[in-house]
Amino acid sequence: MLKSLYLDSVDGLIDCNTKDLMPFNNIVIDSRVLSNNDAFVGLKGEHVDGNAYAFEAYKKGASFSIVDNREVYNELEGKKVLVRNSFNALKSIGLFNIRNFGGLIIAVTGSAGKTSTKELISTVLAEKYNVYKSFKNNNNALGLALNCANLDLESNIAVFECGTNTKGEIRELANYLLPHIAVITNIGYSHIGRFGSLEGLVEEKLSITSALSVKELWINIDDYIKYKHLIDNSLDVKTFSHVKNSNAYLYINNIEQKEDKVSMGVIYKSREYRFSLNHFFVHLAYDALPAIGIAFDHGLDDTLINKGLTKFMALAGRGQIVPYKNLRIIDDTYNASYDSIIAAINSLSSLKGTNVAILGTMAEIDGYEDLLYNKLYEYILRKNSVYSILVGDEYKRFKENERVKIVKNKEQTVEIIKTFLNDHNKLYNLLLKGARKNTFEDIIDFIMKMGDIQSAV
Repeated sequence: MLKSLYLDSVDGLIDCNTKDLMPFNNIVIDSRVLSNNDAFVGLKGEHVDGNAYAFEAYKKGASFSIVDNREVYNELEGKKVLVRNSFNALKSIGLFNIRNFGGLIIAVTGSAGKTSTKELISTVLAEKYNVYKSFKNNNNALGLALNCANLDLESNIAVFECGTNTKGEIRELANYLLPHIAVITNIGYSHIGRFGSLEGLVEEKLSITSALSVKELWINIDDYIKYKHLIDNSLDVKTFSHVKNSNAYLYINNIEQKEDKVSMGVIYKSREYRFSLNHFFVHLAYDALPAIGIAFDHGLDDTLINKGLTKFMALAGRGQIVPYKNLRIIDDTYNASYDSIIAAINSLSSLKGTNVAILGTMAEIDGYEDLLYNKLYEYILRKNSVYSILVGDEYKRFKENERVKIVKNKEQTVEIIKTFLNDHNKLYNLLLKGARKNTFEDIIDFIMKMGDIQSAV
């Protein structure tokens, strides 16, 4: 069923060639991913004017286009809308949907685990409700505007992810989304350099509750204890803990990591329930706690919750497992905050086989590089069950030993991985984790292509 765009909801409307409702399937800003009956919005970038791709969009079956370039508008054939600013128009479409959405809105933020937590909440609640979730990790102003513009108004629940690069960004996003439930996964070091101090970072994360619509906050009990004085006492605060803690609203009583899954006992309202995830990352079990608690609170029983949890699949770049010959590659390449690296290595260290962490540049630690790289190096020295390959200039000041290898680039890393492939008698668990600029997914692609080349030979 196609959605409809009401033209009077579009900010900065200058001209259009139709007065009817504009039907569409999805709104897209990238003509490469456009499908038949999608609507295209052309955005001016720093180097490229996206308006020009409206012509390509029509060739692929676009139902209409929204542009802010008059020359392009005049040349376009088909249904079209001219606006003063395409980004503002997109925001206004999303805002119209949010204001007309009658369901529950959940917003997730935090230093690590935002996307996984959003996916877990959505997957579990979908066992009972019609759930709309923001796609991928589109969590800035543009991403949320696009997600809200595509919001299915027939859904019962909508789950969004909010990120931040600058002070005040989460407050702005919260007041755009108007969520009813806010979830803070954790408060760690991500982006700390951009806020000047941990206190500034804490204030930014807690601003997810600044919208008057927020009535309920889910937060890790350790963070709640530290920052309780900064939290609005009118909120219904529900805490979770990954260790036994009778003061938490919901907590893990026991947890067991197996080769391909995590099993855990969770205490909710004084009763223990058993759940499992089809992944060995223990921190994904921690990420699942808000999903379990919110689901219980909204009428799902443990059977439905467990069904949803077992359907959860790690996304590419966020823990997806890629088996290849004697390698089990853990694709955690999307990003690498200090907290997420530590969590991933902890899970890796318990696996059977030879465990190797291939680590690149850390992300989002501006101004705290010395502190956090030193902490990371000291940590991996203590992890006797993990071998580490440290990639990049950030690590050249550290010393190698029998379990720590320091290399300059991805090419040297691949040469080491080749030796693993030739060691047929061992299973290697390879964790690949680095900041986006490292593009460590290239290593996975090279390994796969190398296999194709060998097969051809």
